[in-house]
Amino acid sequence: MMLRLSVNHDETSSDMDLITGESRDALKDVPLSAELAAFAESIAKRDEEDALSIFRESLAAASSQEVVVDAAAVAANFQRMVRIADSTGIPLDSPQRTFSETVWNELKLDRMPRAHN
Repeated sequence: MMLRLSVNHDETSSDMDLITGESRDALKDVPLSAELAAFAESIAKRDEEDALSIFRESLAAASSQEVVVDAAAVAANFQRMVRIADSTGIPLDSPQRTFSETVWNELKLDRMPRAHN
């Protein structure tokens, strides 16, 4: 949600299809976008260790171990923030709840395993 709020604040636009991976071609000019996306998806999907290792090694081969560490740190930070929010039960006010539902639907989060818990 903050991505969209930040973008709206700067009067730029966001493409939710980029976030869901449905328009990955638009990122072809972003360095390491394919490797970073595969690595991030493997972490988010909690792939088997072999799959994560493959994507981690692919990212390292295309860049460096430092980039892998940075990417893993970003992923870990997002996981940390989500766990804190989930565990504290942060309530959403009415406008935020309405906004969240829109983003939830646009990102098709109901297809994620956690959404069914």
